[in-house]
Amino acid sequence: MSEKPLFEGSSPKLTFIFGLIAGLAATSVLAVLILISSANGKDGTAKVKPSADDTQAAGDSAPSLPVGPIGDDLYVSLAKDVGVKEDAFKNCYESQNFADRVDQDYSEGIKAGVTGTPGNIIIANGKGVSVSGAVPYEQFQPIIDALLNGNESPVPPSPDIVLPTISDTDHVLGKANAKVTIVEFSDFQCPFCSRHHPTMQRIISEYPDDVRWVYKHFPLESIHPRARPAAEASECVADLAGNDAFWQYADKLFANQSSL
Repeated sequence: MSEKPLFEGSSPKLTFIFGLIAGLAATSVLAVLILISSANGKDGTAKVKPSADDTQAAGDSAPSLPVGPIGDDLYVSLAKDVGVKEDAFKNCYESQNFADRVDQDYSEGIKAGVTGTPGNIIIANGKGVSVSGAVPYEQFQPIIDALLNGNESPVPPSPDIVLPTISDTDHVLGKANAKVTIVEFSDFQCPFCSRHHPTMQRIISEYPDDVRWVYKHFPLESIHPRARPAAEASECVADLAGNDAFWQYADKLFANQSSL
């Protein structure tokens, strides 16, 4: 005995309802397939919207390409931005007038026990406390407060440290009679120095009368080949336009670090 077709003997109304249901089911399946396809890449792997942490990690491993002038052209452009005449800057920079000055800073850093950047020597009452790395403001604050109050620093002074000399030709931000001096040995191409720069700016902002900041060069040339040229460029700016121009130029070099 043969089987009857599914809709044989059904009323036209019932047949229409069954057909409508089947059509809706097919449409739903198709919609699901489209959504799955949209959620996947061309190779079938799932696309995941990156979190803030993932985006930052990607940025760390693959920095964006520089936009605008790079290298020596950048140094010239930034010098003009802080009011230095192009010809005068080029003449100074190309003559390497301040190569010895950078060498002198580096030698002082070595004597002070600096081995990496940023290297900070906090000086008060003739003693020096060494703080290495891009440590946050919150770690500097208790040291500074203790020294200002005449107390022992939570980080003890380094007995073997040779305190850096500070002269009228040094780059200083803050009052000359400040009770605490922070000498920073830094490298314009060092990413940790770039991260540390705002911390030092905050310290000067929070302690305008009590802390001064002295910037010295410590280019790690084996891993940062553009650190020395940037240092020499900054010295040309200081020589041609003064201390304030140096600090403005330093800010700009760190802000454009990927283009050095």
